[in-house]
Amino acid sequence: MLFTDPDLVTDFKTELAENSAEIARLEARRLTLLNQLQRAGAAEAGGARTMVDWTATTLDVTHRHAQQLVAAANNLCRKDPYLFEQLEDGEISFDRAMTTLTLMGADAPMGVVDLSLDLDLAAVNRLINQYRRITQKDEQQAFNDRHFSIQPNLDNSMWRGSLELPAVEGSIVDQAIAAKADELRQLPGGDHYTRSQLNADALVMISQDSLTNNEEATSGGVAATVFVDLDRANGTGGELGVELQYGPRVGPNVLDEVLCGGTVRVVGLEDGQPVVTSHAASAIPPAMRDFVAWRDKGCVVKGCHSRYRLQIHHIKHRAHHGDHDPSNLAVLCWFHHHIAIHQTGFSIDVSDPPSCRRLIPPGHGSDPP
Repeated sequence: MLFTDPDLVTDFKTELAENSAEIARLEARRLTLLNQLQRAGAAEAGGARTMVDWTATTLDVTHRHAQQLVAAANNLCRKDPYLFEQLEDGEISFDRAMTTLTLMGADAPMGVVDLSLDLDLAAVNRLINQYRRITQKDEQQAFNDRHFSIQPNLDNSMWRGSLELPAVEGSIVDQAIAAKADELRQLPGGDHYTRSQLNADALVMISQDSLTNNEEATSGGVAATVFVDLDRANGTGGELGVELQYGPRVGPNVLDEVLCGGTVRVVGLEDGQPVVTSHAASAIPPAMRDFVAWRDKGCVVKGCHSRYRLQIHHIKHRAHHGDHDPSNLAVLCWFHHHIAIHQTGFSIDVSDPPSCRRLIPPGHGSDPP
C-alpha cells in the first residue's frame, strides 16, 4: 500500500515517535523493577540459579536479552543517572542507553561518551571497539580459534564454508580477494555482479592459480570424463544424472562449459552400467584452436583487455549442435567465458565484428546460444 497523502505520512511518523518514546519509558520502569526485585532476592525465592535465569524465565526472553536487562538494571542508574533519566523521559532508546553504557565501561574519555549521544548506533559501536583493550590472551585466543572449513551440501550442487582469522591474517586474505575482485569489477559487464559475488569469483581465481598455470587458450583446457545417467538426463534436459569423474553432480550450464572446451570423454550409463563411451578427443582440433587464438589475439568482448586464462568458446554451444568452424569460435577470458556466458547466461552478439563482440544479457537474444 502506498501513501501519497503527506499529512497521513506525517501523522504516522508522529505516532511512531510517540510509541518509541513510550517504549523507552516502559523499559526504564522495567529496569527499575528488576533492580528492586534483585535486591529483594526474587531469584533465590523463585528457585532460580541466577537473576539472569529468573529474568529469562519470568519475562520469556532469550538468555542474552536477560543478561542485557540485568546488566542495565544493575549499572545504568549507578554509572550515569542522567543517562537513565533520558531513557525514563523517552528521549533515548534502550539500545542507545546500552551502547553508551558499554562505551563508558570501555574507559573511553567522557567527551567521547557525550559525543556518542549524537551518533548513530553503528558509529557508537565502532567507538566502543576503538577503546576495547586487546590483551595477549585475546590475541592468542584469536590465533587458536582460526579456522576455514568448506563442504558440499547434501546433493553436491553447492559448497558452503566458514572462515575465522586473526586480524593480520584476515587483512591479508581480504586484500588479496579485494584486489582480484577489483580487477573483475573493471571488466566489461563486471558491474552486473554484486561485490560479494565478485569476491567469490576472486577466491576461485586465486585457488585455480595455485593449481595450474595461466595457459589455457592453446592447451585444450582441462581433461574431463562426464558420466551421464541416460534415462535421468534425457528426461530432464541434463538437470539430473550428470556427474564429473572424481567431482560433483552438475547441471546443464556446467555440462555446456565442459563440452565447450577441453578433452572430454562421455560415458553413458543405464542401470549403473556403461553402455555408450566416447573416445577422449579434443573438443576443438589443436590446429583450429591455435588459429583462433592467433586470429583473436585475446578476449574478443568489446572493451576487455584481460588475458587471464584465455579460453576458446563455441558461440553456438556444442550441446546445441555448434561445430568447430572458425566463425563459431571466439577467444574469451575466464571471467567472460565462465562467469558471464556459461553461469550467468549472457550470449555473444553474432552481428558484431569477430574481434569486437558485445554481450547480450540473458533473455535479450533472438537466437539460443
